[in-house]
Amino acid sequence: MKCKDIERLIIDLPESELVPEEMSAIKEHIELCPRCAQLQDDLRKIRIYLKEIPQPSPSEELMRRTQLICQAKMRSLRSAQNHLRSIPKYIWAALFSLIVLTVVLVLWLLKDFNLSLPLSLQTIVMLTLMIQNAGILFFAPLLIRKFRSNNQSLRPGSMG
Repeated sequence: MKCKDIERLIIDLPESELVPEEMSAIKEHIELCPRCAQLQDDLRKIRIYLKEIPQPSPSEELMRRTQLICQAKMRSLRSAQNHLRSIPKYIWAALFSLIVLTVVLVLWLLKDFNLSLPLSLQTIVMLTLMIQNAGILFFAPLLIRKFRSNNQSLRPGSMG
């Protein structure tokens, strides 16, 4: 094996499990190559020194402040999300009444609808109302959320 291959194996030695053939190849190479032997010895010393270094730990005050900041951020995110998700009940009532009105008008129009006859003014008005209602039913929740999102981002101290 080349020095490059042996170096890679020496560096990975503690983290990986080497097969006996690789172990014997490393031993044979190290006996013949002082550079790789020095690398193995240096890495062994570095690993020993690293184990002796005490692990730093943050102060209780830092941990407490960080925890408070994280909790406050999570609360503000939750309240912003809940605020954006909630659509007032009166909007749902209006949307429901529009759905009922649209269904009634569609059923009423379908019984009299005949493609061979010209459209009457009454039929054109009803079709226009149904198209308006469908648009409102589809876009109202999206517009409400967009409006609330814009107002929320304009407030002082809000996340933008």
